[in-house]
Amino acid sequence: MGLDKFYRKAAAKGSLDARGGLYSAGVPVFGSDRFVAGGSVFHVGSTLTGAASANSGKTPDRALLTIDEAINKCTASKGDLIVVHEGHAETITAAAGIALDIAGVSIVGMGQGALRPTVTFGTAVGASCDISAASTRISNILFLNDIDSQTAAVNITADDVTIEGCEFREGSAKQALIFVLVGAASNDADRTRVLNCKFRSLAVGANSAIKLGQVQDGVEVSGNDIDGDFADAGIHNPIGAILTDLLIAGNYVRNRQTGDHAIEIVSACTGACIDNRLFGDTEASILDPGSLFNARNFGTDAIDLAAYELPPTAADTAANMIGADNANNDAATTNVVANKDGSVLERLEDIKDELSGTAGIVTFPTGAAAANAVSLAEVLRYVQDQVINGTGTVLDTNTSLYGVLAGATGIPTFPTGAAAANSVSMAEVLRYIQDQVINGTGTALEANSSLFGVLAGATGVVTYPAAAAPANGVSLAEVLRKIYDIQVGNGTDASVNNRLGIRVDRTTADTITNTAVPLFTVGTGRILLTQLTGKVTTIIGAGVTNAKFQFNPTTGATNDMCANLDIDTDEAGALYSLTGIAADAMLRSESGAVRGMTSQGIILDVGDIEFFTNADRTGSISYQAWYIPLDNGATLVAA
Repeated sequence: MGLDKFYRKAAAKGSLDARGGLYSAGVPVFGSDRFVAGGSVFHVGSTLTGAASANSGKTPDRALLTIDEAINKCTASKGDLIVVHEGHAETITAAAGIALDIAGVSIVGMGQGALRPTVTFGTAVGASCDISAASTRISNILFLNDIDSQTAAVNITADDVTIEGCEFREGSAKQALIFVLVGAASNDADRTRVLNCKFRSLAVGANSAIKLGQVQDGVEVSGNDIDGDFADAGIHNPIGAILTDLLIAGNYVRNRQTGDHAIEIVSACTGACIDNRLFGDTEASILDPGSLFNARNFGTDAIDLAAYELPPTAADTAANMIGADNANNDAATTNVVANKDGSVLERLEDIKDELSGTAGIVTFPTGAAAANAVSLAEVLRYVQDQVINGTGTVLDTNTSLYGVLAGATGIPTFPTGAAAANSVSMAEVLRYIQDQVINGTGTALEANSSLFGVLAGATGVVTYPAAAAPANGVSLAEVLRKIYDIQVGNGTDASVNNRLGIRVDRTTADTITNTAVPLFTVGTGRILLTQLTGKVTTIIGAGVTNAKFQFNPTTGATNDMCANLDIDTDEAGALYSLTGIAADAMLRSESGAVRGMTSQGIILDVGDIEFFTNADRTGSISYQAWYIPLDNGATLVAA
């Protein structure tokens, strides 16, 4: 049937409207514009009676089951129209599951709300609707994502494509990375238009609603409603994709991801960004227009606040104020200050009264600590509360900060002392220090004493404690007394014999043998040996005539510390003592150098003190030595 004959028959049946628009079986075919089918009309409807893949699709009662089946019946560049009826549903599980690859074809969904045709993407992340034919259109289709991290719902790789009045939704915990991707290569999607579409992807996981990913010319993105948590931006253009004659106009875009853009044009695109309403949580990141011209783009980073023009304008100056007169704002009584969006804040005269006039602020706000979106008046009230008295103050009633620090009233009730810690006041810490230094709970000082008096004052320590060796819970005064007793000999201590120095006991009694027995070892550094004794523990048999003390003896060397001693049947308790050394008693080192001796003792380097006899005898001797360290860390220990 020729087109003229078709229209005559349609008119005779009342299937043409007054403007010549096409009706299909009594149903007008509209998107946002009126459609006139220049070619064939094909019907798709999974819920229509008799719908089948083998049908012609020419009438509703011979409808096809899928959109792609209808596309395959179209003829290129004839203006064919595919009508997708109310309630239609189909699932796309592979790439190009809908392949709009016939030029000049329009796909129009019928119905409103939930009755619109629904295309669901599932199974594979690559499932998609691909538009690769020029001069094509898709209108009034609901696209629903049901596969997480779907690569892109709609891929456009042809010129003069229009996506209009469609809706794109995320699934439960399933976000598409991109809903509409414009272009796969340079200038393969010139003059694409994405108009009046709705995009929702509120959970984390999406990158962008519309991505302008390649160099294109004449692209338009207008009137869209975009809300989501986008890692890139609601409308995103990456670096290097420089679009020309780009128009982004009249869109509502909100990005819920912290610090990211609503619109981000990274490349130096040319064109215009006009009349968009944008929302995010960081002012500086809401809009990045690249090199586009900008006019009347408004946004805000907080609820319950008026939007302001983006990108942020120059700093407010007299010339930028609303109401500025020709005298450069000299008339203060008539001029006003404006918010960033141009809305009036208040008259300059009112601000003057609040800052320095007699009227002041009519109703002063409640105090609030300094923070974002807190006014100066709230901060001043908060400071007043802390310094004088009021809600949140830690000062007593009828006191002031001056009174506490330097006034006659001071702190009416001084708190109990507390060691410095979180939530502890300065007053508690000062009281704690006073207690420790002067007198009070926890103090170790006597009454009527002070830290200065103890350290350098004339009073000193009122009652000096008894001596005690350093240990937990021992005071410095007790340790000093201990040291004094050791050095001066004014005390009784098990390890010290007054002026002789430190005593070292050899607890093991040594049997008399014809050999040298190491008794004591001098550690690092020098010591002054002040006395060395041997006490008979059990009776010793007679006949030892060559017993002596010696130090570091070597073969052929003489290192005797005293003359030979005769031991002749000594009873237990007999004592041999090396003390008050005579001046002619000499001690030689291995090198033969003479070590000094005094009447007070013998100076020894590192080495062993031994006891030597010329014969074995029954009986044993125990030993003790006294020494004074001459070098730091020098010690004498039992061998």
